[in-house]
Amino acid sequence: MTFQPDAFIEALWLVFSFETAMWATIGVTVGVGIGAIPGLSASSGVALMLPLAFQIPAVPALALLIGIYKGAEFGGSISAISFSTPGTPAAAATVYDGYKMMQKGQGRKAVLMALYASVTGDTLGSLLTILVAPALALIALQFGPAEKFWLVVLALTLLAALGGPHFAKGMLAAAIGLFLGTIGTDPIASIPRMTFGFFWLDEGIYLASLLIGLFAVSRMIEEAVDLLKSRKLVAQQSEGAWAGMSKSGEGLSFAEYRSCWKEMLIGFGIGSFVGMLPGLG
Repeated sequence: MTFQPDAFIEALWLVFSFETAMWATIGVTVGVGIGAIPGLSASSGVALMLPLAFQIPAVPALALLIGIYKGAEFGGSISAISFSTPGTPAAAATVYDGYKMMQKGQGRKAVLMALYASVTGDTLGSLLTILVAPALALIALQFGPAEKFWLVVLALTLLAALGGPHFAKGMLAAAIGLFLGTIGTDPIASIPRMTFGFFWLDEGIYLASLLIGLFAVSRMIEEAVDLLKSRKLVAQQSEGAWAGMSKSGEGLSFAEYRSCWKEMLIGFGIGSFVGMLPGLG
């Protein structure tokens, strides 16, 4: 299976139709708002919009869900830069540099850099998917139990390696993930595993619920405690965020965007490779 120009042109007609573009725009707009709210991730946003997606045609529905997911991934950087609180798990790394720029009055520049980097990486990733996905599909169809086993071992090994000096923590996280993955009905024997007698665990733990419980609820509790401790600090942060994000704030020049091409390419390469492996995306 190779790249098929006819199928690509037909897909372009579907993507750039008015209905598809409209739903994609709605999805991106809603997604940015969802991602900017700490506690609501891209997965939870997609889950919330699934009932609506079932009521519209397939291609616009996919555009809506993809727009929500991509918009939420960028939207998470808004709260990360403004309040040092990542709106989505993917925006956790944005806090380190983005919030420092906000404190210096360069919040608008940080948000624009996050936006342009997201669009650049996503565009390159989409092109890579279009070119590589057919070949990967053929290879994946040839995978048997042994190949799938070693693929999972590779993913877990990289997961532990990404922990850096905290190797034990990385392995512990992988072990917890494997344990949670065993909860539910065995797909071969149809026997409930690790459900502890709770019937609502027969279908396993939904990823959206798990992400909300791990990242959203815990972060909301932490933020609630901080709000109770210092209301004045929150007011100061809000005023600073408004000043840093206003149109009068310092923007991003093309030269500054171009100077970050190495970092964007590194992120694109790592993200594409990691995204192809199970368990690390």
